[in-house]
Amino acid sequence: MAGGFGGLEFKNSTTVSTIIPDVPQYTPIDHSENGGDLAFNTTAVAGYAWDFSNQYHLALEAFTDSNNAQLTFEKSVALIFNENSTFNLRSVYGLRVLPGYAVTEQTNVYAILGVARAHTTLTDNLNSEGTTMTQKTNYDFTGYQVGLGEQTQLTPHVLLRGDLIYTDYPTKTVDESYGNNSATAVIQLKPSTIEANLLLGYQFG
Repeated sequence: MAGGFGGLEFKNSTTVSTIIPDVPQYTPIDHSENGGDLAFNTTAVAGYAWDFSNQYHLALEAFTDSNNAQLTFEKSVALIFNENSTFNLRSVYGLRVLPGYAVTEQTNVYAILGVARAHTTLTDNLNSEGTTMTQKTNYDFTGYQVGLGEQTQLTPHVLLRGDLIYTDYPTKTVDESYGNNSATAVIQLKPSTIEANLLLGYQFG
């Protein structure tokens, strides 16, 4: 059905990130860690849909959420300091295009293609020579989304959607310094998410 729409998406998402450290002052470290976290949160969605025939449809939507995924890596960045890190995926927003096909008068199936912007925080907890230090650094990632979904029109204005979405972000390489000893770690961060979403929405028009 053509027209504007909006709703709340209830999300069950799994976030995975790989962190690859290297401390140039010491023997190079061939070491990487994967971390994952299952998080439940909601996403606000708003968009517009067009009908090109009785069967083919196209929708454009914007989305935003406050994510609460938290990944912990033991001794992950500067191993020489008995350190652990926590990687938080704090919020994500973006745009999606949904080309769809009407299976029945009330049911559509569609592909999902999108771009996502993620705000993250890396917290390093260091213990060097009896001194504990905490260092927080914020990083932003821009990635792509692909997925599949199904929408059922419950009434002329109320819709129910189920989406499965994979989001992949590029690897970010950063240099970090630690405390007065001026040790530097070269870190590569590589996050991604898999989401199973259920959206209850309202169709205008």
